[in-house]
Amino acid sequence: MAGDDAHRGPFGVDILGAPSGRARPVGPSRWGTAGTAQPFEGGLVVEVSGRPPLLISGRLLRLYERCRGTLGFPLTGALRTVTALPGEPLLGHDYQLFEGPGAACRTAGLPACGAIGVAADGAAAAVAVSGPIWAGYCEAGGFDGRLGFPVDAARVRAARALQEFQGGVLLWSEEHGAHTVSGAIWDRIGGGPGLDEVGWPVAGQRPSPDDPFAYQQEFEHGIATVRDGIARFWRS
Repeated sequence: MAGDDAHRGPFGVDILGAPSGRARPVGPSRWGTAGTAQPFEGGLVVEVSGRPPLLISGRLLRLYERCRGTLGFPLTGALRTVTALPGEPLLGHDYQLFEGPGAACRTAGLPACGAIGVAADGAAAAVAVSGPIWAGYCEAGGFDGRLGFPVDAARVRAARALQEFQGGVLLWSEEHGAHTVSGAIWDRIGGGPGLDEVGWPVAGQRPSPDDPFAYQQEFEHGIATVRDGIARFWRS
């Protein structure tokens, strides 16, 4: 990075504005990456030797500043995608990929199943998706999948984690892996017995073997069934 001249590079003065500080060395991160960072009016330019400089800005920058040590260095600039969930309006989101497994899971000593974290700039604030939640999120289709974008930060309970998305809630446990709970089942659990009673999901949703017009999902302490949009929980 060429000091105060960095804003004359790929971003342009209109995007970055004037520099608000000098370039300084940063890192190495937990993953061994080191580089330089320089603040500008329009964001932070981060550069690693052998890679193009990358800009972090807006709400994504505020998230990055809160958990820089766990997100690590950026792997991409800000990217944009559109989510189209059933019955919901089209929504545009900015996101940015980082090298780290993220804060919430690491704090509880959970394994980093995903090597990449994501900061998603949703309607309310920037949110990190990381670690085993990130791995399950990718399996569910990521940004283009049925879950859509995150609407809240991950929450950790002992060696378990859950995170709410537009299309449902992703729950992870070491024993059962990551599974999505959504629709009438999540509405029933959240407004009725709750996770303490039903336990964590042990499998995903599937058609009921006893009723062609119903579907079900198995939990640690029973089975939730849905027919005609109404969910019921049956303890085992």
